[in-house]
Amino acid sequence: MIKFPIRRIILLFVCLGPLFLGAEVQLTILHTTDIHAHLADHVSSENGGDWLRLATLLRRERAEAGPGNMLLIDTGDTIQGTLVGTLSQGAVALPVLAALEVDAWVIGNHELDFGLQRLRELTKLVQVPVLAGNLTLENGRPLPAYRICEKGGARIAIIGMTSGYLHNWFTGPDYDGFTVEDATLAIERIMPEVMRHKPDMIVLGIHQGFQYRDTRGVNEVRSIAYRFPQIDLILGAHTHQQYGGQRIGGSWYVQPAEHAAEYARIQVRIDIRRKKVLDISSTLVKVPGDTPRDPLAEEAAAAWLQVADREAIRTIATPARAVTSKGTPGIDCQISDMVCRAMMKQTGAVAALHGVLARLYWPAGKPVTRGDLFRAMPYENKVCVVNLTRLELADVIGEQLALRQAYTYNGIHGVHVVADRESGRVINVTPAHGVWPEDERRPVAITSYNAAGGGGRYPRLRELCARPESGLQVEPSDAREIVRRYMEENREWTAPPTRWITWQPGG
Repeated sequence: MIKFPIRRIILLFVCLGPLFLGAEVQLTILHTTDIHAHLADHVSSENGGDWLRLATLLRRERAEAGPGNMLLIDTGDTIQGTLVGTLSQGAVALPVLAALEVDAWVIGNHELDFGLQRLRELTKLVQVPVLAGNLTLENGRPLPAYRICEKGGARIAIIGMTSGYLHNWFTGPDYDGFTVEDATLAIERIMPEVMRHKPDMIVLGIHQGFQYRDTRGVNEVRSIAYRFPQIDLILGAHTHQQYGGQRIGGSWYVQPAEHAAEYARIQVRIDIRRKKVLDISSTLVKVPGDTPRDPLAEEAAAAWLQVADREAIRTIATPARAVTSKGTPGIDCQISDMVCRAMMKQTGAVAALHGVLARLYWPAGKPVTRGDLFRAMPYENKVCVVNLTRLELADVIGEQLALRQAYTYNGIHGVHVVADRESGRVINVTPAHGVWPEDERRPVAITSYNAAGGGGRYPRLRELCARPESGLQVEPSDAREIVRRYMEENREWTAPPTRWITWQPGG
């Protein structure tokens, strides 16, 4: 009779049992995205969301699942979007990511808002894995494209990709040197290497969203899902649209709401013997307003939140008359008119283009604070000067008028325009003072976002800005600070808007 020591039998079962039993593993994956530095419902966060309350729920999930059975992935646009994010230039988010033990932080387009040098610093300082395999910041080497995690006995490959559209949002010396490729091409390049790790599951965290039709080609999620059947789960972002979970091609797609309002909980069942995902289900979990804040995350953010709360109530100026963003830029919008005047005073430009970034009303006699101005101008734009001929400026204005119903539309200030109401075609442009010969170039102030093409919406302006003869220059101060100084130094900053655009025929 052959006898086996009991220890040897147990060891044999542990090693070979999965081969005979199928070895099913259950994992929980948590997904956050588009936090936009909404850390708390302080003054500095504009009451738009509370990452610190969300952190409490994420920590509870980890405790229930067990630390070895859970993944937490954030898919970007994490550091910018509130006053505290801007004042810290994104630094306030780093200790919160670390406190939450995020397994992968995927870079979003707004992670570039404070310039490449700042993003390089942040990616080196943050104490969680950073992924964006289609983005190169320096030395010709892309950021890490993936990582392999062992969770619950399963080997999980997490791929991270950002938007391939970054050049259509950023321009100027702060962005010299970065390169980005389509996420599809980057995934095709790294997928053989990922597969050599023999993962039991592949997760793609991507700062792009799912759209059936995308005329500008910003979002590749749909084509990626059909092109790469190896990807089991896609965690989306960027579009601020909610998807509780749906099948796209061979992948399961999930995207929670922005501003820390909710997170996604994905339950996964994997057969690690066959390296196959057996089942995926998901739900979006809202964050109740009475959820207590996570003490570790709150402590990590406390110093910057104190700074932001103090700065948010700092008075800039007190309007002599009410100021509003109602109306149409270039026709009867007071706030866009004021911003254009500030840009022209700073740069010496003969004309300026700007739009409305938020709906606001500042009553007469009530101080306008730094927090109020941030809400009016929530993006990190620089002011640029481009030298255009009168006919080129007519093209630029016409390009804007053709999309005047879009939230990105910019109205003109400083030149009188006659345009066709139906098509937006510019019929005539004349300066406010004197004569403008057709072959003469004059300075026009625009934002850096529009100089880059306004997210692909304004290709004519982008093409003109790229010409050497246009002499594009970028101001060192951002647009918000230029407007703040203008409000502090000019008593007439609340002046009524001037009508610069006249429709023909009539109107």
